[in-house]
Amino acid sequence: MIELIFGNSAAGCLSCAKSMKHGQEIKDTYLLRRDDGWSTTTHWPGLSLDGSPEDVAPLWQSLDIGALDNAETREGTRLSVLKTLYGDSPGVAEEIAGLNRKTLDRLEKTRETLEPIRVWLSENDPAEVCGFLFICHFFRESPVPLSAVFVSRKTVFEGKARQYLSTGEVFPEDFGILAQLEEPVNPIQQEACAALWEQLVKENAPLRAVVNGRVMSVREDFYDAVLRANIPDGDFLTAVAIGRTLLRVKGVSAQWLFMRLQAMADAGDLEEVAPSKDENPYSGVMRRKD
Repeated sequence: MIELIFGNSAAGCLSCAKSMKHGQEIKDTYLLRRDDGWSTTTHWPGLSLDGSPEDVAPLWQSLDIGALDNAETREGTRLSVLKTLYGDSPGVAEEIAGLNRKTLDRLEKTRETLEPIRVWLSENDPAEVCGFLFICHFFRESPVPLSAVFVSRKTVFEGKARQYLSTGEVFPEDFGILAQLEEPVNPIQQEACAALWEQLVKENAPLRAVVNGRVMSVREDFYDAVLRANIPDGDFLTAVAIGRTLLRVKGVSAQWLFMRLQAMADAGDLEEVAPSKDENPYSGVMRRKD
């Protein structure tokens, strides 16, 4: 079975989970991220997952951002959008696009092998939802078995309330529990998702968001009001404005918010006080313009 997940960080955590068995001894230096901070353990607390880390296939397309009616989206690599988002980090966009191409080539082969595909996503994350719609369209009229794990549907872990709003938030040891949520994607559901994808492509908006539980096309300034509300008075680090906004709005990427701050600066609403330092694009300082 191919484990399809939308992001390299989430793929790494899932690969870790796939490499472990419940109760397996682990090194004393191994750390697990828990609700109350970092803790050491000597045995893997998560449930076992069948298969191996090689089953995991990352797909990082950022389909919530940018035009969809183009060859790069149809092919799935989305290099130009990735360059827009990660262009400040040399080689990153090309590396992600290369990994996308590798995963898509692997998925293409399943049309012949009929290897099952399990898709991991959160219904609160527009990039992941759009990725799921893309996959449903990709395998339209194909007999490849599809199933899905909606990680946002489980809200209690070890007696504590918690909800994962994206797969990138999932602790490695929780993937085994979440796998119990797996459900088949039946032909009617797949067709409906493929049709919704076609609608989004036709609308070709600059941005997509989850609104009232449904992904839809929105204006590029959709998040601007809440971003402006979380800009501190006086001089501020761009990272602070972005971080405050991310705490209040789920499903938007930090890169997109950074681009919106830059757009506000270009429009004369903000001014740059100090440029970013080193390789951190969010370390720059801005202020509201009088």
